[in-house]
Amino acid sequence: MKKIEILETNIQSDHVHMVVSIEPKMSMARLGHIKKGDIEKAIGSRVSSQTILCSDSHVSYKGFAKELKQCIIPFTGENYRVSAGSKNQALAGLFMGGIQTLYAGINYTELFSYLGVISWGWIQPMQKKLADSQYQFMKQNSDKINHSLKQFFIAMGGREDIAYNNRGLMLSEFDEMKIKYTYGEYSGGHTWPVCRNYLYNFAQVLFK
Repeated sequence: MKKIEILETNIQSDHVHMVVSIEPKMSMARLGHIKKGDIEKAIGSRVSSQTILCSDSHVSYKGFAKELKQCIIPFTGENYRVSAGSKNQALAGLFMGGIQTLYAGINYTELFSYLGVISWGWIQPMQKKLADSQYQFMKQNSDKINHSLKQFFIAMGGREDIAYNNRGLMLSEFDEMKIKYTYGEYSGGHTWPVCRNYLYNFAQVLFK
């Protein structure tokens, strides 16, 4: 049994995070938005070259997509009875998981034919540089994206959702690039009941 030590927990209006030490490495699990300052304050100089940090950064999203492609999908195929190929694979995420889905799904359209981005969009202005680079990539690959994705599902919890304005900016860019998507709103804000509703709706359009 590995020794696990909880170093810090924090709950705020826009994020929940936990920093833990797992021998012999350090790792972080988090839900929502955690800033670089939070990481530095909790960990300081104790970060080794083997550390994996999950944060709202391009490096973090690239790492997630790489892990998905090189480890998770192959492991699933080798150990479970699943149908291979993009037409049999879907990816969906809630809140910050929506951005992870957006990044991994758009950059690896050969892996998934169904994407569900629920209650999120590129955060402006904090993620402007990242968003702009992704919009440029999508513009250059719009035909491939539209051809590969049978369902690009985007949903929001109405105007009370904290991600609503980011959603508007993102969809405007998609419209300009003629990226095809399905959009829905369900009143309830940035909450689990909204996500649960749209996870159910997303499941109804998969693999048809």
